[in-house]
Amino acid sequence: MVHNPPSDAPIALTTEVYRQSLLKVIGLGLGSLAFVVIGVSMLGDPTVEENWTAWAVIAFFGFCGLVALALAIRPQTLTLDRNGFTVAGGFVPKPHHTRWSDVQGFFVYSPQFGVKMIGFNYAPGKAPQSVLVKISRCLGPEAGIAGGWELSPGDLVEKLNDYQRRALGA
Repeated sequence: MVHNPPSDAPIALTTEVYRQSLLKVIGLGLGSLAFVVIGVSMLGDPTVEENWTAWAVIAFFGFCGLVALALAIRPQTLTLDRNGFTVAGGFVPKPHHTRWSDVQGFFVYSPQFGVKMIGFNYAPGKAPQSVLVKISRCLGPEAGIAGGWELSPGDLVEKLNDYQRRALGA
């Protein structure tokens, strides 16, 4: 016999944790390394008249390689629980928690060059009073969650919106 709980019974939510994709971080690291090698080869190329271009390539992509190394050592995590979501790891110095009731919903947006990120707007009266939020509001969403997760931005947005809906009991 199947027992169906009453429709007003609380929905059991389990904590879900999403991690940054190690494969994407490795791709960033290898791509950066390839451009550093190109920059080094430009230094020895007699047809390149100004070495500053080569040094700029080496410096920029060397920095990108260091970012990839740091993310491989300390990947970002996104934790969903009944109270809200928490972003930790990566370059986030301390875990940042946002309550579900403070968010109006999640969506995919593309700030530039086809890069897709997760954006969200705060519920009325819940946005932090900061210059960064005001600037972000002019550019698109009031806040965002960086990309590079194991799930695609679209799939993760679906998970976030569904979890928020269940957590708030809507």
